[in-house]
Amino acid sequence: MTHSRCQNRHSHTAGPPPFRLLMLFLTTVVFLLQGIYSPTRAQYFSYTEETDSLIALGMKEVHSLRYDSAIAVFKKLIDLHPDHPMGYFYVAAIYDLINQNYRITVFEDEYEKAIDLAIKKGEEYLRKNRGDAIAHFYLGGAYGFRGLHRVRKRQWIQVFIDGYKGLRNLQKSLALRPDLYDAYYGLGLYHYWRSAMAGILRFLPIVQDKRQQGIEELKLAIQKGRYVKIETLFALCAVYYNEEMYDSALAINDTLYALFPSDPSALYMRVRILEKLSRWEEMLAIARKLLKVLEDYPHKSYGYLVECHYLIARALVELGRKEEALHHLETAMALHKKRDKKKELEGPLEDYDEIYKNVKKLHRTLNPS
Repeated sequence: MTHSRCQNRHSHTAGPPPFRLLMLFLTTVVFLLQGIYSPTRAQYFSYTEETDSLIALGMKEVHSLRYDSAIAVFKKLIDLHPDHPMGYFYVAAIYDLINQNYRITVFEDEYEKAIDLAIKKGEEYLRKNRGDAIAHFYLGGAYGFRGLHRVRKRQWIQVFIDGYKGLRNLQKSLALRPDLYDAYYGLGLYHYWRSAMAGILRFLPIVQDKRQQGIEELKLAIQKGRYVKIETLFALCAVYYNEEMYDSALAINDTLYALFPSDPSALYMRVRILEKLSRWEEMLAIARKLLKVLEDYPHKSYGYLVECHYLIARALVELGRKEEALHHLETAMALHKKRDKKKELEGPLEDYDEIYKNVKKLHRTLNPS
């Protein structure tokens, strides 16, 4: 269920946090499945020692950024339980995480196949097991992930259709199991970003502003959820950024950066927060680190590389290092020519066209001739 262009506190352009939406499910399902099996629920999917071992191993591989290994582990879940949505969901979520972390579409076909199967299997499973909170949770997650992926394609109508279906299934899971506080992570995301986007997407019906409700739900997930603290911290960091509460956003990112120093999403948010706080030396160091992470990855998003060079140039300008800044801007302009927008996802804060417009504007400022 799995950034924004801030204008002012009451007019946000929004995009959900990328980063770590997958990990909600990689960490919460252990809790959701533990203890669910009983003689009265024997017809529902039950947690087994073998499943436990596979989920734990898959989570470890994802946290270590060993994506291929994690996918292989979760495909074993499909082999064990081909009629349950869980395995398909995990595989889809990893492909989605890779695509979003690196802004690529390399794994688009694999992702769409797996997420559509997760939804199909979830719907079929629930027709036979309507009272299964776990199945509702997985199905809600599958719809939510597909909706969030569509944000990157700016397919706004489909985003809210999937988002609503995801919300309804999460609500059903909580109605069946009120103690599943981890589910408030997904509810908080939906309520906050649904309200935040309503201000700039004029086709949406007028709705009550539930941004604060969403924030409180995220905090509840942090306080009482058993396995979602890290994922909810990523989400709350993005929310604070969108609310222009940059000191609060940085305090959360400090924790996340310490835990995940090579994670592209943690690095990117850190760069953008430091930019807002005018901490130029720190911003420059982290932007360079992010650039190296992206350059070392075998599949390139040239648009993302363009933005990284722009952010480095932005910091260099503020530090009075004009010639170095010009070099990075010229590199960005050369990389722009290699970009194929059909093979890349949009970034979480600005659309690429806006980013490149900023590149050219700063270049003209530094080199008016």
